[in-house]
Amino acid sequence: MAQEDLDRLREGYAAFNRGDFAAVLESVAPGFVLTDREELPDPGTYRGLEGAVQVFVGVSSDFDDYVIEPVEMVDGGDWVVVTARQSGTGKASGARVEGEVFHLWRLQDGKAVGLHAFSTRDEAFAAAEEPGWLSS
Repeated sequence: MAQEDLDRLREGYAAFNRGDFAAVLESVAPGFVLTDREELPDPGTYRGLEGAVQVFVGVSSDFDDYVIEPVEMVDGGDWVVVTARQSGTGKASGARVEGEVFHLWRLQDGKAVGLHAFSTRDEAFAAAEEPGWLSS
């Protein structure tokens, strides 16, 4: 993966944290596929730019101050695993939520075509080695 792709990913996280979803969408391919962590109460797979917006709006409506900061990026050639620290305060509960999440990204031609979230680093790396992980 090119350094500019990794830089684009970092900027995407920064734009998300600023609430600049339009900037994030500029780096997302029309056929984008996002898959939630299986451990979430209602995990889903979201497709296209509309799916990405649906996820952004969901997070924004659930948390007052949600941020996700990349801590480490491991370049696997045609994929990147990002270890990220997430935190926020639940709007309904007022409870503070903090923890790590692991994002498996696939980029093509400078655009994000796939993102699969995992709860553990091992899960993310195992999935990166599976052929066809993007089609799930």
